[in-house]
Amino acid sequence: MEISCFCIHRGRYDVEVRDGRLASVRDAQTGVPSPESRVEWLLTVDQLFERMSQAMQFGTRVRGVYDARLGYPSEAEIGLLADDSGTLYRIGGLRRL
Repeated sequence: MEISCFCIHRGRYDVEVRDGRLASVRDAQTGVPSPESRVEWLLTVDQLFERMSQAMQFGTRVRGVYDARLGYPSEAEIGLLADDSGTLYRIGGLRRL
């Protein structure tokens, strides 16, 4: 998962989800476990769908690009990144363990 925003938790992460919960989060470049202060900002695919739905209900701009095969949001922008009011999530390499 990659998070782009005007925020401290931006970056690229290797994320493992088990039973619907984050099981492991590591810095994608170094492999070092991410500190809890960053982990709390990461989302599972289900949580990202929920966050997108909640944002739309509040009238926040949401843009999504979905994986053609599996249907998950491979890219989701909530708010507007261009004016520093949004967050862009990118998910790639999703695979079932």
